[in-house]
Amino acid sequence: MNNDLPQLPAMDDIQSLLRFESEEGRIWLAEERMVLLRSSEMRGLRRELIDSLGMERAKGLLIRMGYVAGQQDAVTARRLRPDATLFDAFSVEWSVPVDHWRYRLLWPADRPLHRRHGQYRAKVILAALSC
Repeated sequence: MNNDLPQLPAMDDIQSLLRFESEEGRIWLAEERMVLLRSSEMRGLRRELIDSLGMERAKGLLIRMGYVAGQQDAVTARRLRPDATLFDAFSVEWSVPVDHWRYRLLWPADRPLHRRHGQYRAKVILAALSC
C-alpha cells in the first residue's frame, strides 16, 4: 500500500447515521428511509426500463436518479463534515486494502478507444455508502 496517500476520515460518523429496524423491515440513513436492492434486481429494473421506455429515455431517467442521489449525499456529507475540504467531506478510510490492477484490453481495431494518460491513486472515493 502506498504510504504517501492522505490520511482519510474514518467512517464512524457515516455509520452512526445508518440504522436497521428489523421488526419493521426498515433501513434509515439519518432521517431518510433507504431502499436495499440486490444488484440483480437493479439489473432487472434497468432492463424493464429500457424495454418500456427505450435506451435513451431509460438512460436519462437513471442519470437523473443518480444525480438526485448525489445531491442528497452532498447534503449529508456537508451536514456531517461542515468544515471539511471537498475531498475530505466525501472520502472515508476503507476497512479493506485497495490496490492497483494492471490489465490488457482487447479492442476492435476499427473502433476508437478513448483513454486517459497518467496514474490515479486514491484509497477510496465514496460513491456509495457500503456497510
